[in-house]
Amino acid sequence: MKKLVLVALVAAAMAAVLTPAGSAVDTQGPPCGNITSGGGTYSSAYQLHFEYTLDSAACSQVTYSLRVYSFDANSGTATYLTTASPSGSCTTLTGPCESFDADLTQSGSPQFICVVGVTQIHGHVIDVAPDNYACNAVNIFEAGGGTGGTSAFG
Repeated sequence: MKKLVLVALVAAAMAAVLTPAGSAVDTQGPPCGNITSGGGTYSSAYQLHFEYTLDSAACSQVTYSLRVYSFDANSGTATYLTTASPSGSCTTLTGPCESFDADLTQSGSPQFICVVGVTQIHGHVIDVAPDNYACNAVNIFEAGGGTGGTSAFG
């Protein structure tokens, strides 16, 4: 009985040591696939720029993307528009980060949009932000006298 308890304690201690620091419970993969926060802008010219940070530097086995949805403010429903791939260096967030840009004039120029960050390995979803694909709507006419709106998750 003492050996069984000791084995259980050793196993628990090893699991605690092997779990990466800062790793979120909802992440099903390496720290480079854990989205920790994000933010961006959507202009009245229907141009989206969004960035999200990661738990550690991006790694080659992970695919990073940003899903963009139009949002119907009356019904509260979101309709998939496009998926953006990383487009360059981050300009507003610091630390390990991915940056995305999308021209939504090709997607019907929606007034309200929402975004969801996704990381995957070979089609298996590692992390989604906001969690559970929650959609936070952005109205391009909310901020700056019609110049654009801002969005964030984290």
